[in-house]
Amino acid sequence: MSKIYSRLILGSLALVLIVGATFAYQNGKSLSAGQVLGVNTDDLSELENMTTYTNLSPAQLNNKLTTEPDVIILDVRTQTEREEVGYITGSENIDYYDPEFENKIKALDKTQTYVVYCRSGQRSIRAAQIMADNDFENIYNLAGGINAWMVSGFEVSK
Repeated sequence: MSKIYSRLILGSLALVLIVGATFAYQNGKSLSAGQVLGVNTDDLSELENMTTYTNLSPAQLNNKLTTEPDVIILDVRTQTEREEVGYITGSENIDYYDPEFENKIKALDKTQTYVVYCRSGQRSIRAAQIMADNDFENIYNLAGGINAWMVSGFEVSK
């Protein structure tokens, strides 16, 4: 049922864009997609100035660790996960589920470069966004987490 609604919504948006573009073409005007949809794109300019994070593949992270030795690696998994699975050598642990997680993150140096990872990449995405929301300057997320790291053949410490 939800696929039908999704298709209807996408079809409706496509139709609006086509009709708007056709109208603009017939009247000799050039309209952006935002104008066709009635969205004020001036209000979106603030998004360009927001701090964000960048996803890294395991190979990209390995390269970054080789070329940038001052990178701080944050493991946001639980201590039990670190003990059972292992961890990326040199990583620091700040448990995402710790009630003091945000306070611990806020206490970090915002000018340092951080790579955040977890088991599969879900918690680290949320952690990286928390860091971005708190004005950290250089944030990277290990896409796929430590699972992807190990599948790619990179070693872990225990």
